[in-house]
Amino acid sequence: MKKISLTLSILLLFAGGVKAHNLEYLSPKHKHLLSECIPEADPLRYKPLYKKPPRYPRKAQERGIEGTVLLEFTINKDGSVHNPTVAWSSSTDPKNPDIFNKSALIAAKQFRYQPALSESGQPMETKGVLNQITFIIYGQENSLNLGKHNNQFDVLTARLYLKGREKSLKKIEKILLESNLSRLQRAAYLYLKAMYLYKDKSPNGQIIDVLVESKKNYVEEKLTLPSGRGVMSVTGSKLQSFAGILLGQMYLEESDWNSAASELEEALWAAAEATLQSKRFFSAYIQLGMAHYNLQNWCEASSSWRAAQKMGKKYGFSL
Repeated sequence: MKKISLTLSILLLFAGGVKAHNLEYLSPKHKHLLSECIPEADPLRYKPLYKKPPRYPRKAQERGIEGTVLLEFTINKDGSVHNPTVAWSSSTDPKNPDIFNKSALIAAKQFRYQPALSESGQPMETKGVLNQITFIIYGQENSLNLGKHNNQFDVLTARLYLKGREKSLKKIEKILLESNLSRLQRAAYLYLKAMYLYKDKSPNGQIIDVLVESKKNYVEEKLTLPSGRGVMSVTGSKLQSFAGILLGQMYLEESDWNSAASELEEALWAAAEATLQSKRFFSAYIQLGMAHYNLQNWCEASSSWRAAQKMGKKYGFSL
């Protein structure tokens, strides 16, 4: 019996070491982290027992490189891991695309699970298990790695809050005409263009069109996860968490509750995958609750507001 599942191991590097945070996709319908509203998992499915965080490669630490590794392996009947392989990987340094692979593979061989059980209660082998490990450096959660465009993007971002934005917006539109932009670079500049349009109070429909175009560039098209979404790089996850919140807000203002809930959930899920921490998620959870309230999804609405309340206490905000 072959089962395909996905476990996420999210690694956050602090000054004092590495911390692991594990998440699992339980259902494509519930991709946000409002656990109260997630249906009970299959009691017969495998369960992780031990996952020691992979070592963050020294070379990657020293150079500020972040990345993602998607592993595939088999869980044996005794709960050990057999034949882990790299299904997909990326890093923020194009010269070292596989820098995290070895560390991830070494860690996976030490994972231990409670094996899946048959209906008669016998341990079963589970093939095709996907485990995503994301390497994030503390202090870089809100920065995008856009290669040679880093400085130019930062300058244009800073000008967003200054007068005379028309000139900067034209500069962004000129950059978007360049044929040599990578997909993530294009996505980032489209998001920045949407932010300029938002600051200038352009029509919501115009902003939505730009953000939807940006979204097309987040996801790696070569691989689709069992949850139905595509695998994303660290930069892609960050972009979706930034742009998805604005897109969800635009849909909310248009009273498109379904689209608002979907985009906000995707944005908050992307943030959780990459262990991003930001004050911006406070209002996002409030807006998510508003969308679900209008959809009469009472559990999701109350859970979203409780999440906002918890975050508000951390940052000193009040509902």
